[in-house]
Amino acid sequence: MRGGDLRDSEQEEKEDWKKRVKDGRVVYASEFGRESTYNRRDIMGELERELRKISKTLNDLARRIDQVAAKAVSRTKVAARATKKPSRKAQGRKSAPEVIMALLKARKSGVDTATLRAKTGFGSQKVRSVVYELSKKGKIRRIDHGLYRAVK
Repeated sequence: MRGGDLRDSEQEEKEDWKKRVKDGRVVYASEFGRESTYNRRDIMGELERELRKISKTLNDLARRIDQVAAKAVSRTKVAARATKKPSRKAQGRKSAPEVIMALLKARKSGVDTATLRAKTGFGSQKVRSVVYELSKKGKIRRIDHGLYRAVK
């Protein structure tokens, strides 16, 4: 056998298994040598019905996935609300004005702003704004430059 003969026989086998069209009908060769004839329109209609079924099934699955995801998200939100940390005031911490007022009441002679910064750990701007707020409310009084005392 030559190479050319082998190619010819392979070509014939391939053509046998290919679909053939006769008078608008598609003819398929089966493995057992039988031929089944289908109308092209019938085949296309059947494919269209199957694709619609698949599309509907995929849409239903997508809808179910969205529902499950929505439930999971709502559960995590509920869990997050349940495990939320209490606020600073609920933990027993005092606000900045309360801390500074406690320091000013402890020393009757008065406290300067440098000492307030050192004892509280607040920055200079925070101490200045709290002192200004308390003096406007009338809770503390300025004794000297940078020195304040609580009002009785």
